[in-house]
Amino acid sequence: MLYNNIIKPFIEEVSANPDKTAAKMGGKVVTNSQFTQLVAPIMNEMDALSVDRVCIMMEDELSVFAALMAGVFNNVTVIPVAGTPDSPSTREVCTKLGVSEILTAHRMHYYFRMTFEDALCRIDNGLHQVADEKPVCITVSESETGQLSFKEIFARDLTVSRRFSYTFFFSQLLPKHTKLCFTF
Repeated sequence: MLYNNIIKPFIEEVSANPDKTAAKMGGKVVTNSQFTQLVAPIMNEMDALSVDRVCIMMEDELSVFAALMAGVFNNVTVIPVAGTPDSPSTREVCTKLGVSEILTAHRMHYYFRMTFEDALCRIDNGLHQVADEKPVCITVSESETGQLSFKEIFARDLTVSRRFSYTFFFSQLLPKHTKLCFTF
């Protein structure tokens, strides 16, 4: 029932409208896809915690709402708690409900940061052995007569800019008529 009532409609909404504003809080605006990217690392950490219940400190942070959703989606009972993690009332809630984990906005920012660092480690795995003669991209052009032509771009063709630039990088790989979405 949860799948049909909540999860499936959520997936359909985010898939159909990834760039639609999902939330505004504290001057920060996030889209459906950005909010989903907040939920995913919290779900991963909940898996690693192997718990059935978590207390979530109700702070004015989007990550708190992402944690509530992550718990529901991850089959973890969430217990929203006001106050601070070390307050007597929070300790009492944890004791009475058998909760060992308290999630705070700070802790969830750490989860997101870990995901970011994992991505950087994956990119910089220390095993880069791309030979200069390896084609890294093949661009396709079509003439006015419909004739296709192909151009291989090799690893050696990619040059460095003074500072990394998405525009510079993608302009080396894409046909000249391609409009780039990156402005920096």
